Amino acid sequence: MISLINEKIKLYESKFPLLGMFLFTEANPHIVKILKDIDYWNALEALSGDNIGIFATSLFKGSYAFPPSKPGYLSMMIPVWQEPKENKKILSFFNIENSRELPLFVIFCFEDNEIRLHKISIEEENSDKAFNSIKNTLEIIDSIYGDGNRNSLSKQDAFRKLSNKILFEKASGKFKTLLDIVSTLRGVIGL
Repeated sequence: MISLINEKIKLYESKFPLLGMFLFTEANPHIVKILKDIDYWNALEALSGDNIGIFATSLFKGSYAFPPSKPGYLSMMIPVWQEPKENKKILSFFNIENSRELPLFVIFCFEDNEIRLHKISIEEENSDKAFNSIKNTLEIIDSIYGDGNRNSLSKQDAFRKLSNKILFEKASGKFKTLLDIVSTLRGVIGL
C-alpha cells in the first residue's frame, strides 16, 4: 500500500503546492459516504482547485485484545490496542501513533527533503459535519493561496500560515462555544 501511495505522491507533488490525504477505516462510514458520493467529491474538487491534490486511503481497523498469558501465571487482563501490521508503515509515515486517531485529513508537502505535516481531525457525527470540517480546511487553504500568492509563497510560509489559521479557527470556535454556554446559563439563572 505504501509503495502505491509513494508513486501517487511523486506523480502529483510537482503539480500541487500541497497534498492532502484522507486516512480512515471502515469504522468511519460518513467519510466513506463523502468519498463515494459524486456530489460531495465534486464539491471537494471544486474547493481544492489547483491548491491541493487530495488522496484517500482506507486503513485496516485495529482492535483491543488481551495479551497472551504464560501458562501457570496469573496475568492482569487489561486489553491492549492491536494495530494491524498493514497500517504501521503509513501511520509512521504521517507520524500518527495508531488508527484510533482516525479519521484524519493530513495536509503535507515536501521541501528540502523534509516532509511537513498538518493533521486535522474530521468531525464525524454525520456526513454534513464531516464534509463541513473538510470544507473549512480547504477554504483556509484557498485563502492562503488566493490573490495570486501561489507562485510567490514558499511551502514553508504556506504551512506556517495554514497552521496559524487553523489554530485560530479552533480557538475561536471554542470561545464561541464557551460564550454560548455562558449565555445559556445566564438565561437559566435569570441574569
